Order: sequence, then C-alpha cells, then structure tokens
Amino acid sequence: MVSNKTKRQQSGFGVRSKLVRLKGLIRVMLTSVTLITTACGSVQSNDVATYNPSVPPLTAPFTLNQTIPSTLQITPLSVTHTINPTASKSGNSQVPAPSAIPARWSANMGYDKTNGAVLVFGGVGRGLNPEMLNDTWLWKGQNWVQLHPKTTPLARSGATLAPDKTGRLILFGGDNGSGTTLAETWAWDGQDWKQLQPTHSPSARSGTAMVYDTAHQQLVLFGGEAPDPKGKISTKFDDTWAWDGQDWKQLQSTHSPSACTRAAMAYHAAQQQLILFGGDDNNGAVGDTWTWNGQDWLKLQLTNSPTPRSYAGFVYDSKLQQAVLFGGVGAGLAEGLDTWTWEGKTWTKQPTSGPSSTVNYPSAAYDETKQALVLLLSEGDKDKRHSISQTWFWIGTGWISALN
Repeated sequence: MVSNKTKRQQSGFGVRSKLVRLKGLIRVMLTSVTLITTACGSVQSNDVATYNPSVPPLTAPFTLNQTIPSTLQITPLSVTHTINPTASKSGNSQVPAPSAIPARWSANMGYDKTNGAVLVFGGVGRGLNPEMLNDTWLWKGQNWVQLHPKTTPLARSGATLAPDKTGRLILFGGDNGSGTTLAETWAWDGQDWKQLQPTHSPSARSGTAMVYDTAHQQLVLFGGEAPDPKGKISTKFDDTWAWDGQDWKQLQSTHSPSACTRAAMAYHAAQQQLILFGGDDNNGAVGDTWTWNGQDWLKLQLTNSPTPRSYAGFVYDSKLQQAVLFGGVGAGLAEGLDTWTWEGKTWTKQPTSGPSSTVNYPSAAYDETKQALVLLLSEGDKDKRHSISQTWFWIGTGWISALN
C-alpha cells in the first residue's frame, strides 16, 4: 500500500514534470517567434506566410532538439502598415507603404528609369471628401512605396506624365481643383521634382495626351482643355507640341484630330508608330484612331474599333509588342471595362475579364524592369463612400490582380 506521504511526493513530481514540459513548450514557441521575426523582419498583424510545398513542415510534437529545415521560407505578403501622413521627412526617404496605394482617379503614371519602377503622382482622392493629391509613389514589384522628395509640384489632377529623351519623367499642366489650369513643366530625376523654366510652352490646360516618340526622339503632346472664364463649355485644343529635353515647340501639321481632351495616346515601338485614340470634343466622346509620323496626323479608316470614349488607359507592352487600351468613359459605355489591343494596323477586342464593374478612370504604365503592364484603378460604390485602389497586370490573355 502506498502511504499518503508517497502519494504527495508522486503528486508533486507530476506537477513539477508538467511545469517542466510547459516551460519547454514556451521555449519552443519563443524560438518559433524568433525564427519568424528573423525571416520576416518586424512581423505585423496582417503578415501572411507563403506556403512552399518543397519545404518540409515542422512536425508535432515539437521538441527543442528538432531540426529546423534551413530552407524554411516565410515571406510577408500584402502587409498593411500605418503611416502618419503628416510626418515630416527630409530628402527622398522611403516609408513602409500600404499594400495598396490610397484610392484615386486621374492620377499621373509613368516608368521611372532611375529607380527601375513605375511612378505615380497626384490625382483626385476618393471618398466622402475627395481632394487633390500631390504625393509620389513607386511600384516596387510587390508593393507600393511612398516617397518624400524635398520639392514637389502642387496638388493637381488631369496633368500628364511621360519620359523624355534624357530619361526624366516630364509632368505638364493639370487642374488645381479651383477651376484654374496650369502651364507648368516639371521633371522627376529619380530623387526629386524640379520645376523647369522653358522659353516656350503650351498654354495652361489639363487632360492632354502625351507620349515619347522614339523614332523622332521627342516627347509629343496633343490637345487638352481649359475652363471658359464665363463659365460656359470649356475650351478644347487641337494643337501639337514637342519637348526636346529643354524647350517646347509647337508643331505645324496639315491635318489634326478634332480639338479634344482626355484622348489616349501610346507609342508602338515595334511599328515605330505613335497612335492617338478617342477623347472628348465639344460633341461628346469620339472614337477615331490617328497616327503621327513626325510631321502630320493621319486618320485611319478602320472597320473594327473600340467604341467612342475618353479617360481610357493606353500603354504599349514591349514584351508582347502590343498597345493595350483599357476602359474609359463614353456614351453607352459608362465606366467601361473592355480591353482592346492594337497590333499596328487593326484593333482586336480581347475576350477577357478582370477588374470589377465599379472601377473607373484607369492609370497605366509599362514596368520595363518587371516587363509587365501595370494598371492602377480605384473601386467604390456609386456615392464613392467606400473606395479602395486596385493594382492589376496584363498578361496577354487577361488581367491578374497584384494585391489579393
């Protein structure tokens, strides 16, 4: 028979054994946290581990002597960080960015050769109290990173952004949100914005189309609009300008598209062809296709074409050697979600799905480093109370979401 004293000793031993096992388990848990922190950096509440089927999982029960696979991979995806928008930063510092850039429309987007990334500047914020923006962001291939340059243009929408022959991104014009259009020319050198002082310049306007013409080594700008001082219909332009890296020069042509705003323009490198499509003239959306040969505009007579529209995204995909047009706004189109490609002679409507039916006013650019066409959209309900941004890639047969 076991005495009461022996029972108490055995009971005490059992408790001590449980405590030892509990301490061991705690040490294993702390070790796991250390491993994850080492692999991921500062782990946030929304970090997601990437599952790699080639890596053997850790097996239970855990022991302190268990061998940890050296190929363990834990990668944070869609990490959400909190940013203080009023934080003061000196120089071109990079701040950990939200997984999705704040929602906006009419943003300016182009490829930053210095940083090897797609850059976005400004636009109109979405939500209950939309406001003009003047923030600068880079798409790093997996997430958006906000930059804080020493100098920055005033907040605006309807400006246009494209590279010139020096490799800088040139920003022209825009609307400051108070009914005033701008005639400013700014350059982004990869670190900071600088306002340029050319001798000549297009008049103040927003909604211009602009793209670099590689064949003629000049940045070409067409059209746009400016508000009427008397409050009537806005004044639309049909003039063509070229930027040579130092100054603007108005180009004289025999033919021209109609005076319009928000047309889509792209340069097809394989065909050495500058194409302009659509826009809004004084009668509404148009659906004409024009090409520029360095001296004159030529209207193409096509049997198949996208429906008339403005605000479309239109960018050349170097890898696929096709110019891709997405969405836009037009009569009977509303916020269109169709995708068309231009191969050099004809338009082809792509039977593809992608962004939802509540997105609008796309911005697009080609990422030369990642060899992918990047599309930035904002999504929201009709009263724009709930808006988020969406980032998409074109893969030739459809759109895929970058941040799901």
